[in-house]
Amino acid sequence: MKLSGDVVFIAIGGAVGAVTRYGVGELLPSTSFPWATFVVNIVGCALLALVSSPTRTRSQRRILGVGFCGGLTTFSTFTVEVASLTGRLWSHPRIRNISTHQRQQTG
Repeated sequence: MKLSGDVVFIAIGGAVGAVTRYGVGELLPSTSFPWATFVVNIVGCALLALVSSPTRTRSQRRILGVGFCGGLTTFSTFTVEVASLTGRLWSHPRIRNISTHQRQQTG
C-alpha cells in the first residue's frame, strides 16, 4: 500500500496530539476528578469545531481534525475514568446516568 501525503500528515498530527495529551496528563495529575481528560476533551471538541470550517483546506482538516484531535482526545480514557468515578460517586444520579450510557456503548 502506498502512503498518501494525507496519511503521513494524519500520522504526524496524531503523534503530536498524543504527546500533547500525555503532557496535559503530567501537568494535571489525577485527583478525585480526571481533570486532564476533561480539559483535553473540551479543548479537542472546540478545536475540532474550528477546524471543521469550510474555509480550511482538506489537508488542514485532516492533520488537525483527524490527526491532532484524534490523538489528543481520549474517549476510551473518558469511559474508564467515568466507570472509576461511578464506584466512588454511585449515589449521584448524573454520574450513574453517564456511566450507564458509557457501559452500554463499550459493551
